[in-house]
Amino acid sequence: EGGFGVDRSLVGAKMDKLAEEFNRYLDLWKKTVGEVNYQSPKQVLGALRARSIPLTSTASEALEPYYKTDFTVYLLLSLRRTGKLAQYLAELEAAPGNITCLYDQTFVETGRLSARSPNLQQFPEFVRECFTSPVEGYDIASADYGQLELRIAACISHDPAMLKALNEGGDLHTQVAEMAFGTVTSNNRALAKRFNFERLYGGGIEKGMRILGVSRAKVEAIETAWPGWNRWCKE
Repeated sequence: EGGFGVDRSLVGAKMDKLAEEFNRYLDLWKKTVGEVNYQSPKQVLGALRARSIPLTSTASEALEPYYKTDFTVYLLLSLRRTGKLAQYLAELEAAPGNITCLYDQTFVETGRLSARSPNLQQFPEFVRECFTSPVEGYDIASADYGQLELRIAACISHDPAMLKALNEGGDLHTQVAEMAFGTVTSNNRALAKRFNFERLYGGGIEKGMRILGVSRAKVEAIETAWPGWNRWCKE
């Protein structure tokens, strides 16, 4: 039988842990904002505006700049995160045998390999820990092409700053996080990574500002640092 094996005892333990965590966040949410449905964008926006957070969207990219400064936003994103993880684990629990999926090589416009039924590529590490080898006595190895698209973009654009950083073993997502925020954390590196891919696939300045939660001047300064990359994205 193909696919990944599943450690069902670990799935159960993780689901119990998530349920406890989710209920704790939900209790704090109710104590903080009252009977506001965290799944209702309209109600959530009303609660946030009451706390002087002038948002027009409850999308994660709009909320993330407030993650560390507002307890309500922290709770909202934590509820979403634990709920999503629970959904992934529920898929594993419902599977009758090994986990398999369908891979598509020509489905995504960007040319990236995609998967479905289920999309195992989107399963986070917390959930992947439940995967086991389908063959007794063997382990699962994980490999990844680090920054592959950005490496291709650097070669096509001949951007000297990008090429120098990559040749010296640098991380372009980390560099953008440093330029945008001054310091690097796992959270703001993830924002920088999203920013890089948005620019690579056609996102503009305004989109970059929303993702990073910084000013137009800051986004333009980041792009100025990689002039060849900037010209290539515009073309």
